[in-house]
Amino acid sequence: MKFKKLLSAAIAMSMVLSTVPMTSFAAEKASSSIGVEVVKDGKGTDIVFGDATGAPFIDANSRTLVPIRAVAEALDVDVKWDADSKTAQLLSKTVEKTVSFTLGTKEYVYNAGEEFTTAEMDTEAVIVSGRIYAPCRYIAEALGYNVLWDSENNKVVVADEEVRKPLLIQGAMDMEINLLLDAVENKKEVKLGEYYYVKGTYKGYPVVVSRTEQGVSNSAVATALAIDYFDPIAVINQGTSGGHDPELTVYDIVLGEHTSPNSAWKSVASAQGKGVDYTALTQIGVQAYDPEKGEFANKSVYDGDKTILTAAENVADTYKNGDVVKGTIGTSDEWNNQYDRMVFLNKFFGSSCEEMESNSVASICETYDVPYLAIRVISNTAVNPAPTEENSFYKAAQYCQQYVLTVADNYINKYISINPAEIAETGFEVTYDQNLRPLLIQGAMWFCEVNVLVENLENAQKVQIGNYQFWTGTINGYPVVVSQTEQGLSNSAVTTALAIEYFNPIAVINQGTSGGHDPEIKVGDIVLGEKAYNYASWKSDSSAKDKGVDYKAITMGGTYSFDSTQGKFAKQLYYPGDEKLITAAESVSEAFEGEYKNNVVRGVIASSDEWNNQYDRMLWLHETYGDTVEEMESASAAQICKTFNVPCLGIRVVSNSGMRTDTPAVSFKQAGLNCQEYVLDVAEAYIASLK
Repeated sequence: MKFKKLLSAAIAMSMVLSTVPMTSFAAEKASSSIGVEVVKDGKGTDIVFGDATGAPFIDANSRTLVPIRAVAEALDVDVKWDADSKTAQLLSKTVEKTVSFTLGTKEYVYNAGEEFTTAEMDTEAVIVSGRIYAPCRYIAEALGYNVLWDSENNKVVVADEEVRKPLLIQGAMDMEINLLLDAVENKKEVKLGEYYYVKGTYKGYPVVVSRTEQGVSNSAVATALAIDYFDPIAVINQGTSGGHDPELTVYDIVLGEHTSPNSAWKSVASAQGKGVDYTALTQIGVQAYDPEKGEFANKSVYDGDKTILTAAENVADTYKNGDVVKGTIGTSDEWNNQYDRMVFLNKFFGSSCEEMESNSVASICETYDVPYLAIRVISNTAVNPAPTEENSFYKAAQYCQQYVLTVADNYINKYISINPAEIAETGFEVTYDQNLRPLLIQGAMWFCEVNVLVENLENAQKVQIGNYQFWTGTINGYPVVVSQTEQGLSNSAVTTALAIEYFNPIAVINQGTSGGHDPEIKVGDIVLGEKAYNYASWKSDSSAKDKGVDYKAITMGGTYSFDSTQGKFAKQLYYPGDEKLITAAESVSEAFEGEYKNNVVRGVIASSDEWNNQYDRMLWLHETYGDTVEEMESASAAQICKTFNVPCLGIRVVSNSGMRTDTPAVSFKQAGLNCQEYVLDVAEAYIASLK
């Protein structure tokens, strides 16, 4: 699917509803021509006015009057004129809707089916130079169109669908969106890939409800696709969470003044036999686009939007099932159950509660510059001994939705509706017309994982989607797209989904640098990912207060991807590499030779936003789950490729290793450059197999 712009790029982001008198505009622009744009099926067309048609003007009542015949033709409706009664009637050709205007009176008559309604305007239809003029708003709304005023471009916008920016409200599971869906009117289901949305209205304002699916990568993709397709005015991510703050009990609600990636840390290095210190961490955060720096940068804490936060605080006293507090919402794919670790995270990261989506959504919203707030209910807690009732998890999800609907109502009425309406401008202009599906090659960092790939593209053209960079071109005449994913699980997931939606690749190679976990693997070796694991997706065994943290008491849980056999998202422990891509990679492995170029081996690639440096933990992960190397993107790309049913392979060079003392003097950058050169050979071999 390729997304189309709802309106032309010239439409201003700030608009005034046509229901508001245009006195100020009339005073400023009285001598300027007024335009009318008609939007049907997402395509906007300006009506051409001239001497033969007449032109719109502002009347003494500050209303925009338009020549009805010209507008009728643009809307594809018929016009009938009754000279005796001096009445003009517009009749829809496709539905039973009409509207009639009689000269010299403020009354107009409209119908939908057999029921006719007489209503009063605040101005009159007139005849000028033999042409009948009527208020554009009354014509359009009677025929079922939405009307907005584009003050910057000095024109009326008449659209067959709601064009105001919607409020996007998210939940990961059915039980986190069921009440939201019940509250939405005029519902219309939308699927983007396998991600599910419902658009409609709530209290008269456009909203979109999104089931993001569970986890960091899915919530990032669901958010980016929603921003791209719906252009929301703001995002509220809500749902259940586990308590980390001992002061919070089940059913309390946390307003995310801040969100934090709880698994985005770097451990302090320790030698073999020194054990694992779970407190020896440095917070590194996850990357989002920073407009001041003009690049992606790490952030450990993301701030919730203050306006939405205020709207939520305004209605806090309406929530009767617990307390409503401001706090920090921690996010990761892991599930902490050890008391001492949860309390440590509360002190170290400040997390009031932990769940699996909010900060991922926050980082994508920041990249796209969309206001955002997380609202989470405590559905379970191991750090507060207060008893809970049966089915509290489900009840918590229901209570949270009820409160969020109250927040949405307050935010819409007190903050959105008092400002000029903002019109949705969806999709990015991407012209990509290839008879053959391209090969997509990914790397996170320009200076060591992307630059050589782009330099070797024939006819390279840069394409920007949001703030993500892609390059189109060919290798040996075959279409190839190179993607700079940026670092981390969320960014890797989003760029993979965007590339699949816009370029429809035949296969994906995710490549770059990595740290060694297998003591037998040397710096300079290349690992072909027979399997890709998300190493942050574990669940720890429960332990009581003051019992410490056992880093071995965990079980890898996997991540959610769409399973076509079940017709739904389901957990998958790891993602196998595509055998055809592996075969192509092995066919050119002997060519990978030279200084600091060692072996090409099959192995297991682990991905997470964390950076392990403690020998004993890395060795345990390798011995328990078989990982060869660890990095930050491959498993996320593989997860999204599984959802979209696109073959994928991770290829990683060992650029550093804390498991060996004989590390050669190859630089991190040089290792990455070597990997790119090898991947170019792999790409040529794979392309040859396609031909």
